[in-house]
Amino acid sequence: AACSTVLYAQLQPLAAANFSDATARSLMMPLASAAYSDAPQQCLDNQLKTANVSKQITRKCDYFKQDTCSGFTFYDETRKVIGVAFRGTMDTSQLIEQISDILFESQMDFPAGGKTSSYFSKAFNDVWNDGMGDDFAALVAKYPSYKVWITGHSLGGALASMAAALISSDKLATKENIALYTFGQPRTGDPTYAHIHDKLVTSYRVVHGRDIVVQSPPRFMNY
Repeated sequence: AACSTVLYAQLQPLAAANFSDATARSLMMPLASAAYSDAPQQCLDNQLKTANVSKQITRKCDYFKQDTCSGFTFYDETRKVIGVAFRGTMDTSQLIEQISDILFESQMDFPAGGKTSSYFSKAFNDVWNDGMGDDFAALVAKYPSYKVWITGHSLGGALASMAAALISSDKLATKENIALYTFGQPRTGDPTYAHIHDKLVTSYRVVHGRDIVVQSPPRFMNY
């Protein structure tokens, strides 16, 4: 698919320690947008000219193996950062699969602690364990002093949340070195996951107050 910017948001300055509107708008959103492309390097060349895709991973990730989940690792020797960006939900069938999974499947244990949606868990494992995790670890080994940026939109935000928690839990990077910005991220796990996540990662979840996705799954379902 051709590269195009697919994320649009009116970002209001947030009163959160260390939150950067410029980082969210000019750096993280282009990365999250690039994850929707089959050729993310083209997107980076247009908007983040010193950033380079290291590896893009796209895998079938639902029960019927019709829908795919995707993301890429990247590095930027000018900004001295490495990181990962995840693609969001692609179409109605994938959204229906996610809703069905939330309604009828039990949450799954997450390695860093707590439980997460089984769809998000399976999607994350399919992508992370099939090359993304190893490639990120290789980037850490090559650039041990670099900051770590992690981002994603919608479903990609949930996967980014899980990646950040695992990276911190596995001590691939420190909490102070990780910047997690998500856009339109649905609720990802149970209260225990949320509590542990906040201990492991400083995160910024950029949402629109009227977006139903960010209010889902509902809290009465243990999210």
